[in-house]
Amino acid sequence: MFLVGGGVNGPFQNYSAYCVGKLALIKMCELLDDEYPEVHAIAIGTGWVNTKIHRETLQAGARAGDNLRRTLEFVDKASGGTPVRDIYDCIDWCFDAERAATGGRNFSVVHDGWREGGDELLRRLGRSSGTFKLRREGN
Repeated sequence: MFLVGGGVNGPFQNYSAYCVGKLALIKMCELLDDEYPEVHAIAIGTGWVNTKIHRETLQAGARAGDNLRRTLEFVDKASGGTPVRDIYDCIDWCFDAERAATGGRNFSVVHDGWREGGDELLRRLGRSSGTFKLRREGN
C-alpha cells in the first residue's frame, strides 16, 4: 500500500519533485500488480492530512506560492483534514476486496465513493482494467 497525493491529478506548483515521487508510486503500484500476481498493491490518496510537508510549506512562506494560502486554510479548519479512521477504512475496503477489483489502482479516500457505493464500485472496477489507474480512465 502506497500513500500518494499532492498534485497527482493536477499541477502542484513549487512541489514538482514531491509530485513526481507520488506519481512514481502510483505507477509502481500498477507495475507490481502486473508483474507479481501474488501481490495486492494499492495506492491511496489520503486527502489533506497534517504532515511534514504542510509544516515545511508554512516555513517557506511566500516561496510556497498559492500553496501557502491553501495550507493556511487547511490548518485553520476545525475538521483537521481527512480523519485517520477514514484512511484506515479505505485501506481495509481495498484489501478486503478481490485483488482483481482493487489491485494496482489509485484510490482517493475523499473523492472515490468507496464507502457509499462500494459494492457497485467494485463491480465497475471488475469490468474495467483501466479505471483508477494513473491515467484515471472513466472516473
